[in-house]
Amino acid sequence: MQRIKRIQISRKDLRKIIEESIKNLSMEICGLLMGKIDNKTAVIKRIKFTPNISESPIRFKIDPLTLYETYMEAEKRGEEVVGIFHSHPSSSQPSALDIEYMQVNPVVWLIVGVRGKENYEISAWQLFEGKIQPVEIIEE
Repeated sequence: MQRIKRIQISRKDLRKIIEESIKNLSMEICGLLMGKIDNKTAVIKRIKFTPNISESPIRFKIDPLTLYETYMEAEKRGEEVVGIFHSHPSSSQPSALDIEYMQVNPVVWLIVGVRGKENYEISAWQLFEGKIQPVEIIEE
């Protein structure tokens, strides 16, 4: 995977991710970002919410079969899985577990940190060459 400096996502899709994060404070939400990488920009065409099979407020896990099916579906549509999104019950900084999983999935990680209904933050990250790099979020 190449270094991604920014993600471009529709306001509508970003709003859906934020709203689901706020609605589900008792469990981390998660899903995948599909699109294309163009000039170090992950252009998000679709988002897909996936069940958190960990059913945990502090960690998430996407079912391996769901991951596989989503990768195959993206390929058929001429897309790539360019990112993962999930929520945290606090800040939008990657956790130690996130960083561990970023080594296996070096795509963009979009994280919504929720502290309350109107108190949230959102950020994006990529593990590249062993370092956590911030990724700019561009709403279209």
